[in-house]
Amino acid sequence: MDYWTTENASAWTSTSSPIIRLSAKVAGAVEDRSVKITRFNARVDANNAVLANDTGDFAVGAPNSYSSAVLLPGNAGATSTRVVFTYDLLTETAPGTGVFTRQTVMDSLTIGYAAPGTPETNAHSTQK
Repeated sequence: MDYWTTENASAWTSTSSPIIRLSAKVAGAVEDRSVKITRFNARVDANNAVLANDTGDFAVGAPNSYSSAVLLPGNAGATSTRVVFTYDLLTETAPGTGVFTRQTVMDSLTIGYAAPGTPETNAHSTQK
């Protein structure tokens, strides 16, 4: 999963509402098997606020990817905000069978806010 923003992240504060863009794709060979995302969910960890809950049947096998964006709500007084992303994947057991296995993949992104007077903002991702 890749995360990015087109905004100036060094200017974010706990009251900012930035847009986080994301893209998920399957890396490595899946031997012509179909791979789909059937649910994408993003939520703020501290208060369980749901930012996105996208359900459907989205192909992510090469060369396709799943892309989305979420609006991160302000959290006045916070030193950071952690967003938890959940992707439900279906992978075809063998090419052309139409039989799938399910796997849930979780990832998190922590946005750290600079202390007043400090021009640094720290964001990092941890994949589980």
